Amino acid sequence: MTFALQNVEPLLQLPGIEEAAQFPSTYEGAAENFLALIRGVQPSGPYYLLGWSFGGLVAHIISCRLQEQGQSVKLLAILDSYPSSAEHPEIRRPHIANTESDDELAKINSERFHSWSEHFSSASFQPKRFEGDLLLFTIPERVDLCQSWAPYVSGRIIPHVIPANHSQLTRPGPIDQIGKVLKEYLVSRQSETWNATFEGVSHP
Repeated sequence: MTFALQNVEPLLQLPGIEEAAQFPSTYEGAAENFLALIRGVQPSGPYYLLGWSFGGLVAHIISCRLQEQGQSVKLLAILDSYPSSAEHPEIRRPHIANTESDDELAKINSERFHSWSEHFSSASFQPKRFEGDLLLFTIPERVDLCQSWAPYVSGRIIPHVIPANHSQLTRPGPIDQIGKVLKEYLVSRQSETWNATFEGVSHP
């Protein structure tokens, strides 16, 4: 799922399962579709982008494309999504978690999620380098994957561990915590508290 953030509210998401056949089956194709929609709503920057799961990969591609087009991307935030890389052989494909749950709504979302996972099953993620920081929301068992983004971000990787599983990240509680961090991040960028509040993980 990919979001364009305006007051931290989602504007875009994947269409329904029934529309999957007409949707691009590559991350780059999906990014182009969403980029056209985003610029149709907001023709010029600054842009604030957030992506969850494989939407995180799409958000990264969109951010790089916007920068190539001379646009300003003030925020790239990713929720529990990690790239494939020859330097990280444990990540054979972009990491998409199991969303099984006893909750009825979660089961519906899981069916939709797995349908889209299958749709992108043969897609490869070949990222460019985003010029800026990455605000990365991870879950406890995948903290060690955060640095897999290092080759694809020029600035800092700023990890925040959310005590939840993948499917719970957009539910009340976890999403409230994420929203608070996003707000603090954006405010801190305008103030001298930036370095003290968000140290991040630097890399060459």
